[in-house]
Amino acid sequence: MAEDILKDRILEIYKSDDGIHQKIAELKGAFPDGEIIEKVENLFDEGILKVRSGKGTGKEAFLIRREDPQEVDVFKPDVLEYAK
Repeated sequence: MAEDILKDRILEIYKSDDGIHQKIAELKGAFPDGEIIEKVENLFDEGILKVRSGKGTGKEAFLIRREDPQEVDVFKPDVLEYAK
C-alpha cells in the first residue's frame, strides 16, 4: 500500500515538472531514501521516466552507485522527466 502511495506521489511530481529536486527531497520525511531511489529507478527501467535531453544517457545520468550496489553515491532526480 505504501509502495503504491510512493509511486503515485513520484509520478505526480514528475508529471508536474516543477521543482522536482525539492519535491523528491520532501518525500524523505515520509519514506526512506532507499525506497525513493529504488522506486525512481524502477520507473526509469519501465520507461515511465526518461533522462532529459542533453543530460546524458542511461542510469549513470541520475544515479551513481558505490562499489556496493546497495549504496548510492549520487542521486540527481531532476535529470529525469516524465516520458509523455
